[in-house]
Formats: sequence, structure tokens, C-alpha cells
Amino acid sequence: MTTTDPSLVQDALSAMDRGDFDTAYAVWVKLAEAGDDKAALQAGLMHHAGQGRPVDHQEAYTWYLKAFDHNADAWNNLGVLYRDGLGVKQNRQIAFLLFLTIHMGSHGDEGTQLRANRNLRREIAELPEQVRQTAVGMAELELVEPKTANTEFLDALDLSDPAKKGRAIKIALLDKNGKVLAQALFGKTVKTTDTLGRSG
Repeated sequence: MTTTDPSLVQDALSAMDRGDFDTAYAVWVKLAEAGDDKAALQAGLMHHAGQGRPVDHQEAYTWYLKAFDHNADAWNNLGVLYRDGLGVKQNRQIAFLLFLTIHMGSHGDEGTQLRANRNLRREIAELPEQVRQTAVGMAELELVEPKTANTEFLDALDLSDPAKKGRAIKIALLDKNGKVLAQALFGKTVKTTDTLGRSG
């Protein structure tokens, strides 16, 4: 995430207020290309809503992906695109997981939380029970160890990459072009006993 010149943000907001969408869009694009996630979100919203630009959900999707690493509103908006099949193949499960991630992780500000919660409630009412249980189970997973320096532990925990004939299960969330947005390797739980005889 890049720190943005506040005067440029104000220029874009002022241009939006006076209906000068071409100027606003040019500023949002300039800031977004410099790494500003909020500007990328704004550029995506202009395409999503047809604000001074033709409605183009694929272009909105592209801008939301540029904001994805640092902006929960981008996650929420991507969820809406997946939920409604706008610019991407409809995938209610991905939409549900995006909304659930925002909710469970308390990502974003209060407005982001409210929008995600509203979208999540809608999805909960409409998704099959098995999908809901799977998604909730994934959201409740705990990261045991983010990085194992000793690779000997990976085989013992079934965390070897399946692409290299390992035994882990790899789950990945991909964009429409096959780019990995998020992925995780799942191994097995190992029961251990400490020196006092307690198992865990």
C-alpha cells in the first residue's frame, strides 16, 4: 500500500462532486497505478456502477483485484460480482467465503462490516447447508505455524506440497485468469504428549 498525496485525493473527490468523472477517474487511475488501494477501489466502483464510465464489470473486477491485498471493501465488491455473476462466472461459494472472511476477521471499517454482514446474511439464507458448514469450518481454521524452518516436519505433518508428490491437500482461490488469490496447505493433526503426560 502506498501513501497517497492528500491533495490528489481531494482533487478526485472534488471532481466527483462537480460531476467531472473523467478528471476523477484519471486521478484515481494515476493513484491506483502508484499502489493506492483506495484509489483502485474507486476506479473499480466507477466501472461497476457506470459512474462517468460505461458499466464494465470485468474492468471493475480488475481494479478490485488491484486493491485486494489491503482493502476489505474490494473483497466485498468482488463477492458481489461472484454472487451475481457480473463480469465473472457466478460462484456463490466464493462470494460467501469473501463475505464470511470480512465478517469473521473484522476486516475493514464499520461500513465495510455492515455491507459484508448484509451480503453474508443473504448468502446464508440461500446457500445449501453443506456449503455453509464447509465455509464456516474453513473460516474457523487456526494457523498453527505460519512457516516451518525445519522441512523435516512437513512430511510428518502431511504438509508437503502435493504438486511435488506430497500428501497435503491444497485449496486455492483463483481469479478468472487462474491467478492465485489465496491458498492454503492442509495436513493432519498430530496428537502429542508433553512431559507431564498431557495430550494435545
